[in-house]
Amino acid sequence: MVTILLVSALCAQATLGATVYPTGVPMYSDSFIPAAAQVVYHVIEYAKDLNNSDPRTGKSVHQSLKIPLEISDNNNTDEVRGTKPLTRTQKQLLNLHNALIREAKLQGLAKYQGFSEDVLSFLRETSKTTSGEQLRMVLQEALSRGHIQRGDTKDVTEKVIADLDDSDSELCKTMTNLKPLQYV
Repeated sequence: MVTILLVSALCAQATLGATVYPTGVPMYSDSFIPAAAQVVYHVIEYAKDLNNSDPRTGKSVHQSLKIPLEISDNNNTDEVRGTKPLTRTQKQLLNLHNALIREAKLQGLAKYQGFSEDVLSFLRETSKTTSGEQLRMVLQEALSRGHIQRGDTKDVTEKVIADLDDSDSELCKTMTNLKPLQYV
């Protein structure tokens, strides 16, 4: 009995502040939903920086988007900080990001530590393409594998894919100069 208490006390000290998994090793996700959310967040960050950059310095005059990602209904500009209202493309991407996060929460994907090797190898391949192509490929993979289950998330995802396929769409034009998110 004393040895059991001693071993449990040592284990408690060794894992203090670390996440302990039932199997003792981190679990990796086979779902493309978190990957799609990462790519969308990357696009939102860079699109926001492009729209709010100071033409004289090229640097952003607005803080990058941080959690939570909110869609403001008012289109007022902040004269002091020089921010601009969100474009239709930015609102569309924010809606997609929020739908993907909602889907991931409902599926309990927060328990995973990272991506499986299968998902990572796919993401590495998409890093060699354009940003728009990367987003389209990840979203199509999530849909084709059945990872996206909710109807509203499927609708938003399919609308974004359709806009990416249309070279005249505002989303496609916005993403032409964006670099893809790099996975190494």
